[in-house]
Amino acid sequence: MSVVSVSLNDKLLEDIDDFMDEQGFSGRSEVMRTAVRALLRDRKEISDLEGIVDAVVIVTHEDEDSGEIDDIQHDYQCCTEKQKKSNSYTTNCRHRARLNKRRS
Repeated sequence: MSVVSVSLNDKLLEDIDDFMDEQGFSGRSEVMRTAVRALLRDRKEISDLEGIVDAVVIVTHEDEDSGEIDDIQHDYQCCTEKQKKSNSYTTNCRHRARLNKRRS
């Protein structure tokens, strides 16, 4: 595995350390690899969309907060063409939705 050097300010490094502890990562490198994978995955999913796209919504939440997310998905079901749910970290879920203009 290659080693990449990254410069980060103290606040960002502190936030990464807090995130690492909260989510149970074994170290900073694991956090950075996960973040890069998520960024590249999101970029690919957005670039793979075809047709007119008015918005791409990505929501990350704790598993136990899914009731409110379900309500939002239901409210906007008429203009949501693609939805995907995945577990991205230890206890979080990510929802992605492709939205087109609301139909009358």
